Amino acid sequence: MNLDSSRLAAEKPQAKNEEKPSPASKLDAWLTPQVAPLFDVAGAPGKGTCVVIGVAAPKLRHVFGYGVTQVGGAKPDGTTIFELGSVTKVYTGVLLGLALASGDLALDATIDAYFPKGAPKKDGKSITLLDLATHHSGLPDYDPGYSSGVPQAPGANYSEQDLFTCMAGGCPLEFAPGARAQYSNLGSGVLGYILCKKASAASFESLVSQKILTPLELSDTRIALSDALQPRCALGYANGRPAPSIRIGEPLAGSGALRATALDVLSFLESSFQASSPELKAAWQQVLEPRRPMGIANAQLGLQVAVEQLDGVTVYSKSGGTPGFSSYVVFSTSPPAAVVVLTNGKGLKLKPLATAALSKLESL
Repeated sequence: MNLDSSRLAAEKPQAKNEEKPSPASKLDAWLTPQVAPLFDVAGAPGKGTCVVIGVAAPKLRHVFGYGVTQVGGAKPDGTTIFELGSVTKVYTGVLLGLALASGDLALDATIDAYFPKGAPKKDGKSITLLDLATHHSGLPDYDPGYSSGVPQAPGANYSEQDLFTCMAGGCPLEFAPGARAQYSNLGSGVLGYILCKKASAASFESLVSQKILTPLELSDTRIALSDALQPRCALGYANGRPAPSIRIGEPLAGSGALRATALDVLSFLESSFQASSPELKAAWQQVLEPRRPMGIANAQLGLQVAVEQLDGVTVYSKSGGTPGFSSYVVFSTSPPAAVVVLTNGKGLKLKPLATAALSKLESL
């Protein structure tokens, strides 16, 4: 006799002690089809081989891993290391926030004093820290007078002397500082350089470690990876082929040189709404305050972050990309929630997934 097993299953009464799906399992069921177009374990062109998503909310803190860390590799998780690219700029913004909150720096301070021959000017206006932090400096995206000689790595081997040459006239401003928003990796790199000089730090990595990573106990966020961390790195892909690792000269490291795990990035974002110290809380307040228009409808700029409205909630975000990786972070402080999406594929659009996941957290 043939029985309709699906019908029988539907008619079977639910056991009284049967547990409901957990928030993590419900989110996983939603995420699985959402991430499918982003990765291919065989390394198809236009995709990565893996995606890792970290989420934090009052009812859920979890990291989901999909795919493999490289063709033939293992499944990724919260301890897999990815290149963050421009998500690094959020850390640079917090470093600036710390210096502002302590009174060591002021946003209206000009930057001429940090360079032997001063900094570029236009229409009689000098670049300020606020200009650098909100992409209003007028500086080009990259130093037009510099060639790294390294394919896919325009900032490789960039030196302090290269930066001095740029600021002495090799990087003329495209508009007067403060006039409008125009994204500049160079400007963010200059900001990181100035923060290091002001703090007498040996490097951007050492400054981030001292001010952010050590206080938050984040041991898997670095620029230079130790032998112990190397095996946990995902391999980057571009056009279906392994991509070279990111290389950025020290003066521009603050624009995009960090590598990290989803767990570390999630903890960093969580510090925006559950700061472990008054200093860090005050720094985030500086970072998240809307400062200038972003040039996109209904969007503003904080210090190195975008400020927008999502379903009536103020959210903060930043995207990142390197020769073989894409990243996106989005978070809110009221309600407290954060999402980080990391993948080992170049040029992937992650904002729709990240913002949808943030909204989904509210319904779990």
